[in-house]
Amino acid sequence: MIRLLVLLMVVNSSSISAQKEDYNWLFGYDYNVETEEFHGSVLGFDENKMLYYTTRLGGPMGSYISSISDVNGDLVLYTNGCSIFNASHQKVVNGEGLNLGNVYETHCSNGYSYTGVGDVLILRDPLEEHAYYVIHKTHQLISEPFVDVITPQIHYTYVDMSLNNGQGEVIEKNVVLFEDQKSVGGYLNACKHSNGSDWWIVQPLDSSYSYAVFLLNEDGINLSGINDEGPYFDGQAELSQSVFSPDGTKFLLFNYREGLVVHDFDRTTGLISNMLQIPILEDVRVTGIAISPNSRFAYLSAVVEVFQVDLLAENIAESKVKVGEWDGFEDPSPATFHLAMLGPDCRIYISTPSANKYLHIIHNPNEMGLNCNLIQRDVELPRNKSLYSMPNYPHYRMGDESVCNPFITGVQKFANIDDNYLKIFPNPTSGIVTVRSTRIDKIKIINLLGNVVLTETNVGTEQVQLDISHLNSGLYFLHVLNQNSERYEVRSFIKQ
Repeated sequence: MIRLLVLLMVVNSSSISAQKEDYNWLFGYDYNVETEEFHGSVLGFDENKMLYYTTRLGGPMGSYISSISDVNGDLVLYTNGCSIFNASHQKVVNGEGLNLGNVYETHCSNGYSYTGVGDVLILRDPLEEHAYYVIHKTHQLISEPFVDVITPQIHYTYVDMSLNNGQGEVIEKNVVLFEDQKSVGGYLNACKHSNGSDWWIVQPLDSSYSYAVFLLNEDGINLSGINDEGPYFDGQAELSQSVFSPDGTKFLLFNYREGLVVHDFDRTTGLISNMLQIPILEDVRVTGIAISPNSRFAYLSAVVEVFQVDLLAENIAESKVKVGEWDGFEDPSPATFHLAMLGPDCRIYISTPSANKYLHIIHNPNEMGLNCNLIQRDVELPRNKSLYSMPNYPHYRMGDESVCNPFITGVQKFANIDDNYLKIFPNPTSGIVTVRSTRIDKIKIINLLGNVVLTETNVGTEQVQLDISHLNSGLYFLHVLNQNSERYEVRSFIKQ
């Protein structure tokens, strides 16, 4: 009975705290030789606006990327497939050495991020508020019968962010979930269980008609079964995505080889059924897919074109309409269409397959045809992103009143928000902490439970000293806001 009560409390807490887990999208790989630091762009969200800025990163962020944020929308941890980093952009204890093998040696050991698209997810432990499962796929370079990169294993790594004074520690690493059969590169996704706490994790398998289906619940992650309902996957169409509809009733994937594949999905049993396969492309292209917040329209991006299909149409194939065509812009590489993701603001973002600064936006994805309003290059990130770069997220708010927040309507671009803009010292500290920045109007200090424990308003200076001697020992997050009280950067510090 006690365990049941604890689980019910955690489920209720998770339904509240899971609402902003995808509020920070990280891109970029710029390396500063003088400071020996990586810098990149963050596309962030708050209650009112989408905002983007540059910041220091723990390592290069390529195509193998996912992150997770807390109840306040503040970054908790992220990974580039080589290591796991915390909100201070430091490796968590024991956080290096993910996906060990020959691909790790050729990429991570030489200062790059891991390689792969849609091969990593981060999900909260249903029983531990500050603990997370990183589900990741390890690649292996082979030379026989021909040179290729395969994905022979699916792993998980378990991170407890309450350890090491709130800076996090990896407790289990590279634990093998599945190795009986190769998985297809990409297409890793998850759907929230109908109970609102657990997760179904789905991965298509290579050289088969099958999906591996896993269940994450209070007992950990376990293989639920092999579902033989898919098209034949031959592993030749990678660099693409799968997606669940925001209401959890459909599971789709799209590539040039299998076309658009539509399944029914049962959130209670994890059953994949009723496959519909629709040819879309006649030539080889990298692709992406996202679904509108109302779960009606699927958007299929394919380099020079973006299509919309109506999942409620009597004939889905005949409902296909082109809603976007690349306008020829290059800077210096073509800013075409690739991976897609539904944002917390109910807009769909589409990345480019090249390493430039641009993201396209579908502003009204619930609308039919051209009324969806696709704007090319509607976001110009402060720094270049990597090739094929888009973080991989499930629909964290599935089953909530809304899967996204349509009231996030504003846009705010900040200048470089690197360490030279915001410094906290000494850190750790037992009494006085000094905050220095080029612009300070308001400061908030928030504890690990998300409670505001100190506020300073109308600062109006570039440096301020705060007396935190009355705070309990532990990790805290300091928010600096500009004169419009808009958050633009966060730093963590330890009170001894």
